[in-house]
Amino acid sequence: MNNVKPTIVLSCICMAVALILSGINMITGPIIEAQRAAAANGALLEVMPDGTNFEELDISTLGLPEAITNAYKETSGKGYVFRVVSTGYKSGMVIMVGVNAEGKITGSKCLETQDTFGKEPLIDNSYNGQSLADFAPNLIAGATMTSNGYRDAVNNALQSFTLASGGKLDPAIALEAKIAEFAPGFVNPAAIDASGSFKKILKAANDAGFAYISSDGENGFLTLVNATGGCIVYDAEGNNVTDAQSALAEEAKAHAAANQKSYADDLSAKITKNFADASDITSIEVSTFGTLVSASTFKSSGADYYAFYSRSMGFHQMDVYVILDANGAIAKIEAKQYIFDEEYFAAFGGMDIGSYKSGFEGLTSETWTGDAAVIATATMTSNAMKQSTEDAFAAFNSIKGGVQ
Repeated sequence: MNNVKPTIVLSCICMAVALILSGINMITGPIIEAQRAAAANGALLEVMPDGTNFEELDISTLGLPEAITNAYKETSGKGYVFRVVSTGYKSGMVIMVGVNAEGKITGSKCLETQDTFGKEPLIDNSYNGQSLADFAPNLIAGATMTSNGYRDAVNNALQSFTLASGGKLDPAIALEAKIAEFAPGFVNPAAIDASGSFKKILKAANDAGFAYISSDGENGFLTLVNATGGCIVYDAEGNNVTDAQSALAEEAKAHAAANQKSYADDLSAKITKNFADASDITSIEVSTFGTLVSASTFKSSGADYYAFYSRSMGFHQMDVYVILDANGAIAKIEAKQYIFDEEYFAAFGGMDIGSYKSGFEGLTSETWTGDAAVIATATMTSNAMKQSTEDAFAAFNSIKGGVQ
């Protein structure tokens, strides 16, 4: 009996607490929900100050880009606001973007981010007044990846405005969005003066190549030319139509050849530095569209080798040289610089460069796991080394196996 009383008392206390919590929830639940609604409405007004009331749209029927998680229409017809989830240095960058009835940005604000450099406020509202027709990326020094993520969010919002308001995207606009998919190594492609058959020409900031966009009515084509002269043409559906569009391909290749910065001498110098008896150094064309800016074959001690110069983006621009033997195994790897802004990496305590480089040697695309590229406390540099190595493997395999 003595054991029963404490149990009864404890049960009564639990029931009382549950009732109290339930009551509190009944009282605070609506308050919290109202606060959330007010916060959301505040964000809407912040990027569309002239707005009054907003209604949320069912985006499942609009065919908007996947990055759009919510869309709101200003009820008096002043425009739309889009909530976009993008990726900077890390995923989960949430940006609200307002677009008025004329298709121009009225405001943008980053609400959430996992990036650590705190540059987002410098980009907020910097796109105001832009439309799809005159869209130009705003790149902040020292925050390239954050700038890219913000740029993509704004571009997705502008495209969504066209679709939400019942319009159709120009094939050229849709094709530009495919550059990142088909040429992932083209860092920060920015528009340059267009000419000839091309409505728009974009040049990669890392000199990895050019993207050419042409459209004729409802037909559009994306032509890519890498730094070694490799070329491919895609139609609006993403099909390889290079053979059928040979005239476009030749025009693009001619333009690229006249405007591409050459890195062949840099690569040759790196080859002879590592292989004193190197001979028959010959530049070659590759068919991949990664970060490579030069590729060569050469001989040393009677053996054949393949050398690749990559410019991938780490904490800053990386210049990486990967030399493979005839079997596709890494013979040498070097970078101009491995660690940038050492004062930022307070935990960085030095690096045995020799051991780091030797950790790559002998690895092939089959044995590669990416672990050899890891540099403690330097995630972005590690990722750049990883990408450069994988781009070299991809180019080698395309040469040996004809992979496109």
